[in-house]
Amino acid sequence: MSATFRLGRPVFETHTVNVSDALGFKEDRILAGGATAQVFLATDVNNPEKKKALKKFIFLENGDPVDKPRKWFYFVNEVAMLQDLRHPNIIAMERAASCPESLVMVLEFHPVDLFDALPRISDEEATRYFTQVAEALSYLHSRRVVHGDVKLENVLVSKDGVAKLCDFGHAQVVPENTDSLKEWGSCAAYHGPEFTRGHPVKDAFKLESFCVGVLLWALVFRKKPQKNTDYLKLLDSDKAISPSYRQCVHRLLCVNPTERASVSQILQILSTNSHTELRVRQNTTAQSLITAPITYNSTGEEVASPYFGSSPIEQTPSSSFCHPFNEFSYQHSGYDQQFVYPSHSSVFPT
Repeated sequence: MSATFRLGRPVFETHTVNVSDALGFKEDRILAGGATAQVFLATDVNNPEKKKALKKFIFLENGDPVDKPRKWFYFVNEVAMLQDLRHPNIIAMERAASCPESLVMVLEFHPVDLFDALPRISDEEATRYFTQVAEALSYLHSRRVVHGDVKLENVLVSKDGVAKLCDFGHAQVVPENTDSLKEWGSCAAYHGPEFTRGHPVKDAFKLESFCVGVLLWALVFRKKPQKNTDYLKLLDSDKAISPSYRQCVHRLLCVNPTERASVSQILQILSTNSHTELRVRQNTTAQSLITAPITYNSTGEEVASPYFGSSPIEQTPSSSFCHPFNEFSYQHSGYDQQFVYPSHSSVFPT
């Protein structure tokens, strides 16, 4: 790995008016939501053809003393990450702003995530998306950055069929002298067996490898991960999975972190076996019936396919919320300085 990546000072606009007036976007509908932030599909008021995703950290009105500093922390962390990390398979941020009622990021819009698309993608798409996510993570790990919340919901798919890793609120820079971290995000279905909530992570890169293994398992089986699932037992029971992808899943989900493969090692395996298909095909008819191509209209809704019903995808807000960092852990090892709630620092506007 290269030297530790240093996050620069986060750059964002400061406005005294609401988000719509400040940025010139009209919110169309909510795409996803959680306890910390909500994502909206938005249209440029001066160019109706221009669609963006607005990620908003909306301040509660009940005066909760923890709410505002916690949202500032997540906002600053994600802005600092996305302004300095550039990769074709990482979501691009166009601008960020602080408004009286919320903090907002303007992101490129992509119509669907892997969680929603999972039942309809083909083997070829599954392997392509996985390779692209692995390449994005290899890029991050080479800079000693971990994403911290790798899961189906955090991989968007563009209209051109390109996977984009998103949601960097849990991302962290791992110090040079250790691979351990005090905090870890992610959801229970993706946790490695060595992880215990509230305890430090001994090897953040290998823990992220386990998350990547669960993601690959989900793409192989087109099933959404569940807590307490024996992923390897299910893998071993399916003899149709090709040897190279079986090897990848096994090495990523290895119980012992020291024996677990890194993301770059998995990419090497896939590169060596570049012409290997996901599964040994014995009956292609059944597969072709469940992998009709997905197309979208200008608002990101799925266009009816002759193989499926006429209903578009319903992008219902997610109610899941992964455990955040300690609300008071505002010092980040990757920053050039300590960031705190704005009333305590000149870094932020008051």
